[in-house]
Amino acid sequence: MAEDVKTASFSIKKMLDKELDEYDGKIWILPSICAYPGTGHDDIDIMAFGYLHDYVLDEVGFFKNISFKSFCVAIEVKSHNAEGIDVKGSHLWVQYPSGEKDVTKQSQEQNQTLQKMLSDNLYDEYIDVPFVSNVIWLTGINKNDFESSFHLVDTNILCSDSTTEDLFSAIARRSKLRDNGFFDAFKTSSINDIEWVAKLFCAHLRGADTMTIKRLNLIPKVSEDVLSAVSKSDPIIVLSGHAGTGKTIMLLQAANYLMSRGKKCLFLTYNIALLSDLKHTIQYVSEMNAPEMKSMHQFFIAYLAKNGLWGSSKDINNDFLNAVSKLNSAFISKGKITTKFDYVLVDEAQDWTKPLIDALKGICQKSNSQIVIADGIDQFMQRTDQPEWGMSSLPQFKICKRQCRNLTVFAKAFAAKMGVSWDVLPNEDLVGGKVIVTNAYGPDMHNKYMEECTKHGGTAYDYMLLAPNSLVDKGMFALKQAYAEAKINLFDASNHEIRNTVYGETNAKNNEHRLYPYESCRGLEAWTVVCLRFHELFTLPHPHDYSEINYGAARRYMQVLWALMPLTRAVHTIIITIDANDNIVLPVLRELEEELDGIVFIEMK
Repeated sequence: MAEDVKTASFSIKKMLDKELDEYDGKIWILPSICAYPGTGHDDIDIMAFGYLHDYVLDEVGFFKNISFKSFCVAIEVKSHNAEGIDVKGSHLWVQYPSGEKDVTKQSQEQNQTLQKMLSDNLYDEYIDVPFVSNVIWLTGINKNDFESSFHLVDTNILCSDSTTEDLFSAIARRSKLRDNGFFDAFKTSSINDIEWVAKLFCAHLRGADTMTIKRLNLIPKVSEDVLSAVSKSDPIIVLSGHAGTGKTIMLLQAANYLMSRGKKCLFLTYNIALLSDLKHTIQYVSEMNAPEMKSMHQFFIAYLAKNGLWGSSKDINNDFLNAVSKLNSAFISKGKITTKFDYVLVDEAQDWTKPLIDALKGICQKSNSQIVIADGIDQFMQRTDQPEWGMSSLPQFKICKRQCRNLTVFAKAFAAKMGVSWDVLPNEDLVGGKVIVTNAYGPDMHNKYMEECTKHGGTAYDYMLLAPNSLVDKGMFALKQAYAEAKINLFDASNHEIRNTVYGETNAKNNEHRLYPYESCRGLEAWTVVCLRFHELFTLPHPHDYSEINYGAARRYMQVLWALMPLTRAVHTIIITIDANDNIVLPVLRELEEELDGIVFIEMK
């Protein structure tokens, strides 16, 4: 961050610590806020907000006894002395080597940027978007010199020797004190709401991307139905729904709620890519009650190794299920293995086979632990039949929580054309969304839609690519070098070792786009998703080609369910790359372009 902004931040903190020592409350001072991380620019010098109790100003303009409850302010910092400052009309200007800049206009733009940023992140109706004040802080000139030189008083301009009272007077003046003596920027929001805003913006300050912020915003908002279910003593609690209905986030919500009440929670998932993605999310919120997180294989292999049933000669694909069956018959069924966790939360439970289900049930039964599972209806990646977990005590979740309305409409229509009923309801509150179909995806198209993503606050992380097996060669993306030459950097999770790692700060600084093979995409999401060679999901063998199904219509049914997985990853934009000669998917997409006006756009060359 710029040194003058850093210095000003510490000065404000020191001033507030000293002058507000006798008051109860909490204030956050966040320097160098990058509202749109994709740009790499700091849009707001300092954001300060918080709540206070019994802080009163004797006078602000014509108003007396102004009582503060909460505030939110964007502070523009300038270190110029009197020689570098000018006043034109009601606007303050400062001199730079490249010319003059209108600081008043900059401050107003910071206000608008912060207002939009708050609006984008606090879309939930339970947290009001606060009133934002904007203040200019001149750290290179004192009050007397400024007022005598420029004859401006009672403005939103502060100087090097300004006080806490000056700051709050400026904040109140910008509001015009519509509440006639009572200032509460966060309106009816609770202290917990304000503290949650702080968590979101601290995450922004640490470089969190749009998708991470979206998840963080949802985690504490566990529904009453889920609360009621996890509060019961049922040995197994089932949350069920199609892709995008919010099951994974509900598991995190449940874990956060249970751990806040002293319960020990373990989160298990089949997909290591999703596990890494969730760890990426949680790293931005140190205050969250985060569960211990493991892959299903990590969980069981620890027990297998401890009981002499696993070693370096064993193979996950060939030996794992047999070893778990032996563990169950020799140890678990006899009550010899327990777990320390009160709750075990299982994502992607529809992929668990009977030996795994029996083993986990046995461990948890002996330990008096409850199991909470997310059952992704029809989202089979490892099997084709329904596992035997038990009946759900809750109705299926049907409203899509992930995708903009148009994308859900598209997914349902595509599935119907292909002979599958996709029982998900569009979220009418999430407007927009589009599908681009092309046979010529290249750097120009990539840059065009990345720019769109950036305008919505996205980063490279929010723009994800999915690849078929034909584009994975020797454990890496076959076109990685070509993409690098086009200055498109990739977090190449087609490589198993990279897929196990967490997308971190270095990846973000390098503007790396996540790239995954299709079979690893479940549970992931991004603002924009590119489905490379999408037609190959229907034409080429892959790990789930369902060749064992002899009946052609049944095989096609399973292929469509599998193909819906990548089509339900995007929040706003899906880009489908397809062969111009494809005669399975492309004709359907052409029909949908005609039928779904303004949703599907085919750009073939």
